[in-house]
Amino acid sequence: MVPWESQEEVATALAWLLATDPEGGDPAEALRLAEFATRGAGAADPARLDTLAAAHAAAGQAQRAAAGARDAAARAAALGYEAYARRIRARADLYATGAAYRGRR
Repeated sequence: MVPWESQEEVATALAWLLATDPEGGDPAEALRLAEFATRGAGAADPARLDTLAAAHAAAGQAQRAAAGARDAAARAAALGYEAYARRIRARADLYATGAAYRGRR
């Protein structure tokens, strides 16, 4: 059994896989799951916002992806996760070019 704390964590993990799959995944489903995961308290979680940004990028929504990634990076930095924030900022720069991220977090 997988030790997930919530349905939102499962949705976040699956959304990331669907959004960043090198074979193309399923951007629409990734976006649906990421939006579910960022409702309520999840809207402040940098990892969930990072996933939502990846889903926006996969769905061709470059501006929303870049803005969302910048927000996720700022939240990660505010929590003291500077290395993670730098990785998210790099993805924000990628999204701003219109490209989606493909690979591991």
